[in-house]
Amino acid sequence: MANNNHRKLSAGQRCQIGLDFYEFLKETDRASIINRLQLRDIYNDDFRRRTPGTKDPNFGSVLYALKTHGKITRRRDNIYFNASVRDLYVDQWHTPRNCQPQAVQNGASSPAPAHTSPDEADTGVRARRKLASLLMTKLKTERAQFISDKHGISITSNSDQHFQNGTLKLCVEGTYEYTVSLNVKNTGTAPVYFTYYTPLQWLKYLNLQDEHKVTKANPLTLNPGDSYEIKVYFCCHWVGFYPATLAFEFKPDLGPSSTSFHIVRFIEAQCMGSLGVELAPVAPYKPRSLPVWTPEVNCKIVDGQPPEGLSVMHLQNVVPLRDYRIPPDTNQLISLLKQPSPCRDRRRALLESPLSWENYTEKMQLLLYLEELQMEVDIKKYNIPNNDKEYATMVRDPVNKKLLVLEVPGVSENRPSVLRGDKLLVCPIGEKGVKYCGYVHSVQLDSVKLGFSSKLLDSFIDGMKFSVEFTVNRLTLRLQHRAAELAATKRLGKVLFPAAPAYVSQQIELPNLRLFDSKLDGNKEQSQAVQHIVAGSSKPAPYLVFGPPGTGKTVTLVEAIKQIEKTQASCHILACAPLQQRC
Repeated sequence: MANNNHRKLSAGQRCQIGLDFYEFLKETDRASIINRLQLRDIYNDDFRRRTPGTKDPNFGSVLYALKTHGKITRRRDNIYFNASVRDLYVDQWHTPRNCQPQAVQNGASSPAPAHTSPDEADTGVRARRKLASLLMTKLKTERAQFISDKHGISITSNSDQHFQNGTLKLCVEGTYEYTVSLNVKNTGTAPVYFTYYTPLQWLKYLNLQDEHKVTKANPLTLNPGDSYEIKVYFCCHWVGFYPATLAFEFKPDLGPSSTSFHIVRFIEAQCMGSLGVELAPVAPYKPRSLPVWTPEVNCKIVDGQPPEGLSVMHLQNVVPLRDYRIPPDTNQLISLLKQPSPCRDRRRALLESPLSWENYTEKMQLLLYLEELQMEVDIKKYNIPNNDKEYATMVRDPVNKKLLVLEVPGVSENRPSVLRGDKLLVCPIGEKGVKYCGYVHSVQLDSVKLGFSSKLLDSFIDGMKFSVEFTVNRLTLRLQHRAAELAATKRLGKVLFPAAPAYVSQQIELPNLRLFDSKLDGNKEQSQAVQHIVAGSSKPAPYLVFGPPGTGKTVTLVEAIKQIEKTQASCHILACAPLQQRC
């Protein structure tokens, strides 16, 4: 049964099919036909089902796409392909039927091909699509075989760049035009016939040319020691990445029983403007390695001065917040997971099992411990000394002499992630047994301002050398641990894992509200969200309000809070936000 995927094709894809049809006409010596009805019959009878199991879109939709893209001109019932299309296909895929094979450079000539009818011809379109389907499938599992030279045939590049693992990478600057020569050479002891070459996808920015116009109908004999040049022209109009996959076909002889072999090469052109060249990397990427760091035993930590307002707590802690330190066995959990052991099997089973109410607290806390371990690994990459710096220096803040300024390149881009209130540990070079804790008072473009104890400030001199350790702010992690525990003790299973009622209830009637913020009346989504929250239509599940920044989420929640306070005086409202200003 034919595949009907053509219904999903875009206009650009249908235009491409039309260009393939023109190539088909060239290959079968019917490019001079301009009558629409004749072209339609050729399309339906000879071209449309050329690939087994597929069926291209109807002729009318292809003509419309070609006309929309400026590829054809229609005059009544005559179709004319424009000059740009005709010129595009004067290349290695088109060889006149009556053309005799060209003599090769050493004087030998290839046998003349037998004349075949259009229906029997292995045309450029058919050959390329059939070959592309075969090779693209095999490349997934047999890439090494196809990119390797074989039977004495080697394919190299004459440019400054060379093929590596079958791939040639080009940097195209300025004009976005580039020419590279490929050299096909017979290094063996027997003649080999070069029968065909093609990109496996039609690419408008790529053009291939060779002197003898090699095709299946016009093969080229490569005697031992012979080489043959193919020109590859890239012409790109935009900055970007332009890949091409080229396939080359050879035969040991031209007999009907001779089996062909293929060599594949990949070309990747990176078109760059002047800005891209300026911002290009100057060295190969190397992952940042962890600095050598050994935790000191019995090291005294001198606390610093936190920023104003950070330690002020106006609310009383009714539920204590525990420390939730990582259990000792969890530190080795990653290693344990790689070794067979009862502990490994239980932990792995827990991690791989679906989240449920029965394993909610245990699994969430295990994931939080693993997350903290990874956070420590990530933050320690920025410790000093490291591969880039042997030590760090600080200077006094010119505005507030009680603060020291530490340069941290990349801090404004969250590399590392440092926020106001976070802590850093510093140790003067040469001093043992003591570390000074500095609180982040403010984050600048490439530096942070730190508050230390008077003990360090009294002995500090500009330019002093320090080692620096970045730490993880554990407050959020501790709150998450406590929330996972409280979910179990407060029996919040129906909230976290809500189930639909066994019976189908009638649709909840939304209340008719008089909104405090009249602007919400003109926004249907916001006003309906307020109505659903007040009506409790999502219960027992929570009602989620989401959207991009600036779409009115906070305004909607504030309106819902006011309406609940007005209509349901007995309700308790808990409003939480990352910033105090939001509340």
